[in-house]
Order: sequence, then C-alpha cells, then structure tokens
Amino acid sequence: MKYLFVLVSVLAAFGAGCVRTTKSMDSTPSVPPISAVVVPGGWEVYSNTSPNFSFAYPKDALAAKSDSFPDDLILVDFGLSVTNTRAISVPDRQLHVRVVAASSPNVKDCFYSESGWPSGYASMRQEKVTFNGAAFCLSVERDAGAGNYYDTYNYLTKTGDQYVLMNFVVHSVNCLNYDNPAEKCVDFDESRDTAIFADVMNTFSLAR
Repeated sequence: MKYLFVLVSVLAAFGAGCVRTTKSMDSTPSVPPISAVVVPGGWEVYSNTSPNFSFAYPKDALAAKSDSFPDDLILVDFGLSVTNTRAISVPDRQLHVRVVAASSPNVKDCFYSESGWPSGYASMRQEKVTFNGAAFCLSVERDAGAGNYYDTYNYLTKTGDQYVLMNFVVHSVNCLNYDNPAEKCVDFDESRDTAIFADVMNTFSLAR
C-alpha cells in the first residue's frame, strides 16, 4: 500500500453532513440523483454508469485515469493541504475510486482494509455513516514506511453484488526526520488534512 504521489498532497473523513447510522448495507434507501445533490460552485462532476454513481470534486484538483493504479476508475489529486508555507514536506491528498467485488478478501463485515485482514482489523477505526441516503462503512488505517505515513480513509457502499470504494489517502512525512522540523516539515493534522473528504462525500449520489 505504498502510494506514489504525483504531487505532495492529503484528505478528510469526519465532517459536516456525515451522519452516524446502524443501517444494514443491504438496505436500499431512496437516493437522490446528482441533480438533487448540492454541488459547490465551480466543482467538476464525475459520473459512472456501471455502477451508476456520481460525485463532485474541486475544479483545481487533478483528475484522470491513472496508469499507475489500473484498478482505479478515476484518481483525483487534491494537492497540498497547506500552501502558505515554505516547508519542504507538506501532507498531500488523493482519492482513488474503485469498484470492489463482494467476494474481495479486502472486505469484511462491509468494511474495507487496504492492508488486508486480519492484521489490520484490530487497529482500524470503523464507523457507519450516510451521505445523501447512501450508507457507507468507513474504515481508517495507517501504513508507515521509510519515514512516510499513509493514512487511508475507506468509504465502502454496496450496490447490487459489488461495492463502490471511495479510497482517500493522506501522505505525510515523519517530521522528526528533519533537523529543523518546525521550519522544514508540516505534521499530519487529521481535522485539517481530511476536511476535503467530507466535502466530496456530501456530493456523492448512488442510483439503486
């Protein structure tokens, strides 16, 4: 799960519009079409027909099909979480959108683990949330290596016999690796670096 980032950037899981729920992932709530979802002005809308879902993202984000991640329907790079700094290392954020088979070994009890089961299960934060009537199982996990952190926020929702995965990743660096961390490095801050995640998820629409 070592992601290679085109830009240095990072993303947000708990924010406005995120509602706790214990609703079964097999339920089929009435979900509004993308036209009924409030999309911030100037944002771009991504739509997919199989499965049929839509979401929006900031216009200045870089969105494209990625050769580096062939399983992604689309990769959205949000860029740096902090721009008014001269620091060498700043958290950066990306979104990987995928379709996941119900039989995938990465899915357990409606939750998704990028690092796999059962090793990542105990240390994983888990929560059930809803956005625009679509029920998601949210799992949060961290991977680390070579002084880098990868905080992953997996929003998984079921549609038919498969899942839609909104896989947000924040890449940051262990600032203690720098001789002057206060000047050269910006530490990971969950509330700041993941705020864009809830904004994006609030535009999600799933046709049942």
